[in-house]
Amino acid sequence: MFGSNGQLILKESDRGAKLKKLSLRNVPAGSVAFELDHTPSGQLKSKLKNAFKQLSCLINSQHTRANKKCDAVIFVPIDENSIDAYIIDLKSFSPDKRDCEMQLENSEYFLKYIENLLKEYFGINSVFSYKKIIIQAQNPILSKNPAQQANIAKSIHVKNGIKYCEVTLGGRSNSEAIFSLSHCK
Repeated sequence: MFGSNGQLILKESDRGAKLKKLSLRNVPAGSVAFELDHTPSGQLKSKLKNAFKQLSCLINSQHTRANKKCDAVIFVPIDENSIDAYIIDLKSFSPDKRDCEMQLENSEYFLKYIENLLKEYFGINSVFSYKKIIIQAQNPILSKNPAQQANIAKSIHVKNGIKYCEVTLGGRSNSEAIFSLSHCK
């Protein structure tokens, strides 16, 4: 959900996740964000059952690799002819890098499919630039809440085209963090 002043709140619903809420700052105006791993709740969940378990109804829902997907996608218009597509996944502590690569690659494949549909049927001619990002939790700091933390990327490294960015946990139950999208450019 978008907040004020270019802030996007990402929430992780996995019960085992240590990073439950990320305040993503400096999201440019005009950006569009959505979840690829959406899980409905309430009546919608009971009505649709496992409808969101897979990226596409064309892919077997039981396939162990093809249905891996990221937590969030943000399309950021750069100018009339180019769009940055941020493919973001939240991870707790030391993620399995091969699993991360698979999740982000599958998400990119799906987004390229959407991009091609937009170009073919809606005349969109923008060039999409895909940026794959893992935001992973660091050990919590006990004395500060996220609002008191410096909004600085702790450690950023790139491997196989994926930026791995660490954030420090704080806030309620040491499960919240802050990160700036500008660190991912």
